[in-house]
Amino acid sequence: MAEQTALADIRADDGGKPDAAVVRDALGVGVAVGLSGFAFGVTSAGSGLTLWQTCALSLLVFTGASQFALVGALAAGGNPYTAAAGAFFLGVRNAFYGLRLSQLLALPRAVR
Repeated sequence: MAEQTALADIRADDGGKPDAAVVRDALGVGVAVGLSGFAFGVTSAGSGLTLWQTCALSLLVFTGASQFALVGALAAGGNPYTAAAGAFFLGVRNAFYGLRLSQLLALPRAVR
């Protein structure tokens, strides 16, 4: 029996091509993330951020909700520090999710 990996389900009988379900799921995620990224780019450009600032936000900010909150506040004429603080606190909630998830996954204390 062919070994299955986390990256792709490869079947031995079809010449090493990815399973149709994996391709379908990957396309679904790719389209959804692509549309969200496009919407963020349009919103960011509309709020007056440069291309490099938009790319830096996408690279450095962990959550999409925080990105949208930041550019939305800037587009409304808000103070950049206040917008960044709001985005930061919106992202902090993920730390609490992470604490609970680490307990469910039974990760070693050093990894938590």
